[in-house]
Amino acid sequence: MKINYSTEVQRAKKYGLPILALESTIISHGMPYPDNVEFALKAESICKQRGVVPATIAVVEGECCVGLEKGQIEFISKGASIKKVSRRELGIAISNKWSGGTTVSATMHIAHQSGISVFSTGGIGGVHRCAELSFDVSEDLTALGSIPMVVVSAGAKAVLDL
Repeated sequence: MKINYSTEVQRAKKYGLPILALESTIISHGMPYPDNVEFALKAESICKQRGVVPATIAVVEGECCVGLEKGQIEFISKGASIKKVSRRELGIAISNKWSGGTTVSATMHIAHQSGISVFSTGGIGGVHRCAELSFDVSEDLTALGSIPMVVVSAGAKAVLDL
């Protein structure tokens, strides 16, 4: 899997600086434009203020991107064709040159492949209400159990059947 790193993340990897992986579905699917762009830039700014290099992760035109430039954040924030990419869709997204926000599972997978060991997200997915009809079961729990990574989260997403 080819991974494109932002200049900032490349520098952090070279010099052993702390890097925090951030998912992008909150930007692509979780908030309306332009609030989503403002949120993403604010989250990255907070990381930088604390001496951590933010690595927002997304798939852009079939390429896994670790660390997004402002133009890429804008792109995934308002495109009608932007997909929601979990770990199970990652291969399809790459081969079909999709652009998409990465879920917890895809972000963890790409971050782990990149040597990033800490990831922060607002909420972890799981089994959605009425999953017996929709089969909407998140890959997040499987990823949490199989990818060795520190995950900092506010908890489970509110829309889940808990």
